[in-house]
Amino acid sequence: MALPWGDSERYAFVAWAEQGGPMFRVQVKGTGRLYRRGYEVQPVHSTRGHGKKRYTKKDIDVVAAHVQPVDVWYLPPIAEVGRAKSLRFYPDIKSRRPMWEEYREAWEVLGGTVGGGHGWGGGRHICYEKRTK
Repeated sequence: MALPWGDSERYAFVAWAEQGGPMFRVQVKGTGRLYRRGYEVQPVHSTRGHGKKRYTKKDIDVVAAHVQPVDVWYLPPIAEVGRAKSLRFYPDIKSRRPMWEEYREAWEVLGGTVGGGHGWGGGRHICYEKRTK
């Protein structure tokens, strides 16, 4: 994992599952507010003088949304989010058409394998690198 220097990047951190593997720019969003039976996050960022803008594939690769009351993560790729202004997650409700459930605890979108608990596991290790400049 690598953190951007300063606060000028649209992503919170960069992650990769193995040395030399693909890197993924991740933006973390958290929610604890129940709204219309679901938990909502907005895949947007603020701009100076231009209001809020949606993240695009030029900005980030994955939205990591944490539903705090139930401690569940959703990891939809930004390419799947498209032009949505908000994402609503229903971790406590069975739905006939669950929109984001395939990305619930889907840590494999970051190039790793799922191995119980939060994050990567299954014999793979996260490569950590911190910028020092």
